[in-house]
Amino acid sequence: VREDNRELRAVDICSLTTQGASLVEPEAYPGIRADFEHSFSRLRNLRADIFLATHTEWFSLQRKLRERATAQKPADPFIDPDGYIRFVDSSEKEFREVLAKQRLLP
Repeated sequence: VREDNRELRAVDICSLTTQGASLVEPEAYPGIRADFEHSFSRLRNLRADIFLATHTEWFSLQRKLRERATAQKPADPFIDPDGYIRFVDSSEKEFREVLAKQRLLP
């Protein structure tokens, strides 16, 4: 994304949730665990200045709009690389918890 004289990198995450899919044998589809692992690794290695997602609450759209409207200084709450990493970390943690629970099932 280009804004004035600066270039910003935007990442739009569709979803990182398992939606109840089987991550263990039989997998929901062959390789689902590997795909999730690859996604987390790839996303973690992308530099994101602006973080967007399918659901606005995932990237705090309403809060960011309020902050932008009331900002006294030129800071832009949409430039949020830390929020992006927190979301990826949180999604991976949830994935690992689901995987651990599924591995315990008979």
